[in-house]
Amino acid sequence: MPAIPFDVDALPVAWREATQDGGANRSVVLLLHGLGGSRLSWEPQLSVLAADHRVIAWDVPGYGQSPPLETVTFAALAAAAADLLGRLGSGPAHVVGISFGGMIAQYLAALHPHTVRSLTLLATSPAFGLDGTDPVDWQRARLGPLDQGQQPADFAQAVLRSLAGADVDVEQGLNHCIKEIRAALGDRSEAPRYIQTLPRRGYRTLVEVHRVRESAPVESGSPENLTVTLQESAREGTSCARAVRITISVSRAGETAPLWSTALEGFAHDLETLERDFQSAF
Repeated sequence: MPAIPFDVDALPVAWREATQDGGANRSVVLLLHGLGGSRLSWEPQLSVLAADHRVIAWDVPGYGQSPPLETVTFAALAAAAADLLGRLGSGPAHVVGISFGGMIAQYLAALHPHTVRSLTLLATSPAFGLDGTDPVDWQRARLGPLDQGQQPADFAQAVLRSLAGADVDVEQGLNHCIKEIRAALGDRSEAPRYIQTLPRRGYRTLVEVHRVRESAPVESGSPENLTVTLQESAREGTSCARAVRITISVSRAGETAPLWSTALEGFAHDLETLERDFQSAF
C-alpha cells in the first residue's frame, strides 16, 4: 500500500513526510523546493520514494508553515536544513534540491558535509549570473512594471514568452495546467466540482462550487439570462485583506434561480474590474 504523506507543522521548520513502517532504519531523502514552491511541490515524489526511504519535503523558512529567519542568507538557510536533519536523527541524508532549493543544497553540502549522503541538483546553479545575466538588469526587468503601476496580469504573457520562447502557445499551456490541476483535485467532467474562469485580463481561476440547485427546464421561447454578482467584505480583524463572494444565477421568465456561490479570500484588489471580467467569462 502506498505511503500517505502527512504534514508536520513543527518549529522552527515545518515539513511534509511520507514513509513506510514509521521510517525505522530507512535513510532520509530531504527535498528542497524552489523559489515559488513549497513542501507540496514534491507530492508525486513523496509517495514514490517512500517505498524505500523516509522522505521529508520542507517548507523553506519564510514559506508555508515555516516562520522566516531574522537574517536570510544561503548560509543561514543551509544551517536551518542541517538543524532539521539533526532533529530527525537519521544520519546523513540524500539531499535533492531544485532551482533555489538546489542552491541551498550546495551550501548545505559545503558547510555541513556530515549531513549529506548524496546530492542531487535540478535546474540550479552555484551562483546567480554565471550565464552572463546582470542581477541589476534582471531585477529591473521584473520590478519595473510594478513600479510603473501595472498589475501582474498586465505583463504576465510577456513574462511567460520571455521564459518559454516567442513561439510558445500560452493559452494552450495554461489550459494544460488547468487540466492537470483538475485531475489532481479529483474533478470529473461528468460531475464537476470546480468552475474555471476565462476572463480577458489574465485572471485564470478555479473556484469550488459551494452550492448547486437544480433549475427548472427551460420552456420553449423563455428568455434565459446569466448574471454574476460579486459582494466584497473585509476579513474580520483586518482592514485591508478582503473576501469576494461570487454568486451566479440564471434568470428565466422573470424568476432568478441561484446556481452556485463561492468565496475568494484576499483575491480582489479591483472589484469593478473583477466583476466586469467575470461577466465576460460566463
